[in-house]
Amino acid sequence: MRVVKVVDAKPGQPRVRLVDGFGEPVAPADEFLRLLTVRSYSPNTIRAYAYDLQKLFLFLDEAGLPRKVPASATST
Repeated sequence: MRVVKVVDAKPGQPRVRLVDGFGEPVAPADEFLRLLTVRSYSPNTIRAYAYDLQKLFLFLDEAGLPRKVPASATST
């Protein structure tokens, strides 16, 4: 799992992404980073959150815990 720079980020898209070992975006992190971008957070803040999420997901994986998002967190 790693944080990668997005070279041609479109408006509303973060300049960084968290990807898994296969290079696929980690969906919950991707959605959160996009939300921060839309809310005009600083690119440095978004990058810092990406690295924090990387550490969190690595911890969850090593501890054998699921990365599930609670249903209450996704309901609007």
